[in-house]
Amino acid sequence: MSPAEVLRRMGGAMRFATWVPILALSGSLLWANSSSAEQLYLDAQFGFTRTSEVLFASKPVGDPAVDMDLYLELFQPTGPGAPDPAPAVILVHGGGFVSGDRNNATLIELCEGLADRGYVCVSIDYRLAGDDPVIGAAFSVIENLASNVSGGATAEAVAASVEDSVAAYQYLIANKETLGVDPQRIGIGGSSAGGTAAFLAGYLLADIGVLPKGAFKTVLTMWGGFGSNFGAFIDADDPRLILLHGDEDEVSPIANVDALAESAAEASLLNEIYVLAGFKHGFNIFTREVGTGRTAFDAIVDFFYVHVASAGAPSVPVLGLPGRLLLGSLIGFSAVVGVSPLRKFIRRN
Repeated sequence: MSPAEVLRRMGGAMRFATWVPILALSGSLLWANSSSAEQLYLDAQFGFTRTSEVLFASKPVGDPAVDMDLYLELFQPTGPGAPDPAPAVILVHGGGFVSGDRNNATLIELCEGLADRGYVCVSIDYRLAGDDPVIGAAFSVIENLASNVSGGATAEAVAASVEDSVAAYQYLIANKETLGVDPQRIGIGGSSAGGTAAFLAGYLLADIGVLPKGAFKTVLTMWGGFGSNFGAFIDADDPRLILLHGDEDEVSPIANVDALAESAAEASLLNEIYVLAGFKHGFNIFTREVGTGRTAFDAIVDFFYVHVASAGAPSVPVLGLPGRLLLGSLIGFSAVVGVSPLRKFIRRN
């Protein structure tokens, strides 16, 4: 893979502070074996197993409260060379907190694509407004944040989406040996309401002591909804952010995305934010290009490669020497310095 190809795969979005300190941080990546034609975590190269209807938690609903079982779809890479332990991704479906389930077609296809590349991926259910969820005390702050929700959603349902996402994280940690999950390399993402849940799980919960700092390495949000003040939750040492949104989104105002982007830039949080011109709420991430010949799915894969798969890994995936010099330097610089060579990046296409 040539340096130009590496930059293409990374979106051409790099803004390097200085070359000298970056090149000094490339580490063990420079000496990796370059014999493989396929790049671990970047290229589809494995089979995968899908285990359906995996019980990961039971949470209270109703009055009087009874426990409701929550399930996930589990995808694990298989075949020669499949990593163990592997990085993992939790995906949360949309539906306005009133509908939807773990079999959301986009999230299932995304899990399949990630498992093909070496990730463990789960798509989860969570309690919806109609379930009348009973929220744990630690998540009451989210109920307060969501007090003005509309469209049939309830503040309790918003809080439940986050609480149940945390339960999925706890399930992965508790079963890391049998699932083959590296607890130090976990990302979270979602679409629409699920994107909101992923954002709150990634940027709020460490601040209120529910999760340890660094529990999630990356947050992916696809056309998620944000309050105008959500940027206040962002700090430089928070999970790296990749965000996809349409500038004509009729459900989630683009003004709030712009405000969030400004906050991420001001906090020097590493981020890639793609605002797609002419698109409303939701689009096909597997066909929609965010650059010439580069789909939204490609952007997600590349971002996860750097900020999930390579985050704290004992060794990073194999690249040819020129690519190793370039991409390894970026990884080292991001991990050690923590200041963004990706600063505020909003691509409007």
